[in-house]
Amino acid sequence: MNFTFFCEAQMVWDSAMAVHALRYLTFHPDATVVILTGSAMRRKAPYRADSLRSPVPVAVFLPEVPGTIDPKTVDLQDADFLLMGAR
Repeated sequence: MNFTFFCEAQMVWDSAMAVHALRYLTFHPDATVVILTGSAMRRKAPYRADSLRSPVPVAVFLPEVPGTIDPKTVDLQDADFLLMGAR
């Protein structure tokens, strides 16, 4: 049950970030907003912005985490760009 509450709280948090970012852009249409959310894939805050039917373009950048977030595990449903570490 606690995990369910945690997930619901995260959904509210993600929605609030999206709403406040979009509200800011309403009053500052020439601004660029960057939201740092850790390893948030497309299904997090950017998804909430899309679900609000916003015309604001969204791009998701994910850092490479070998074995977890890498070219073998991430596709365009997760992120637009994968930031690769130096090899």
